[in-house]
Amino acid sequence: MRALRGAALAVLLVLAAVVQLAVPALTSTGYGTPYPVPALVFGAAAIGGPRVGAWTGLGAGAVLDLAPPADHPLGQWAFVLGACGALLGALMRIAQHWIWYVVGAAVSAVLAQLLFTGVGLALGDGHARPDETLRALPAVAAWTAGCLMVALPAMRRLIRTDASPA
Repeated sequence: MRALRGAALAVLLVLAAVVQLAVPALTSTGYGTPYPVPALVFGAAAIGGPRVGAWTGLGAGAVLDLAPPADHPLGQWAFVLGACGALLGALMRIAQHWIWYVVGAAVSAVLAQLLFTGVGLALGDGHARPDETLRALPAVAAWTAGCLMVALPAMRRLIRTDASPA
């Protein structure tokens, strides 16, 4: 049963990456774009701990790194989301209230975007634009927190921290 839940989580992450990459190409609203991938990584980290958060972040980041419109160095999203997943998984073991999940998701999205841009600048990526990143942070935080509110019940069912084998 554990393998089935892991496969379901992988499918959910791939679908989230498709939504995250496809919606901006299909719409041109002034309200930003949804960021479900960082929300799912944060949800996995908050529920499953640092190890689950790191592995989920690495996997989700690899999907974003390999997606066709990627114009950044390979592995950049995997590194950023893996590090954020591990760090936030350790921090969220302290507080287990839903409001901290929402706040944590917003903070993790901002942290991930800033770290992504910083790593891009350090690697000499010409597409890393700090001014665009700073402008997008409020929308990124709001979309990620909203996506987490929708995805958290499913994440709780997929990632169980109890000792039962089911």
